Amino acid sequence: MWHMCRTVIVTLSRAKGKDAEPWLGLTAKGGTCAVIVMGSFGDNEANGNVATPTSLQKRLQGSLFGGGNPHYDIPELLAMHKLGDLNLDADR
Repeated sequence: MWHMCRTVIVTLSRAKGKDAEPWLGLTAKGGTCAVIVMGSFGDNEANGNVATPTSLQKRLQGSLFGGGNPHYDIPELLAMHKLGDLNLDADR
């Protein structure tokens, strides 16, 4: 039996717009494909069938810094580290 993924997370160093169709192909009806990848701002081509993700209610979601706010999050993480609540020095 074949099951589609409710959430697909794409993490690559580089991608092109034409690469999105296979990722959406793995995504289940009503699912989300989160793209955490750098592309070129000059690449404005995305080939694929628009009807399929529309009719299956699939979402293609971009993410930068995990949707966080580095101006807020980094000082918070450093404060947690200074209090001993976030151990950044431990071996893996």
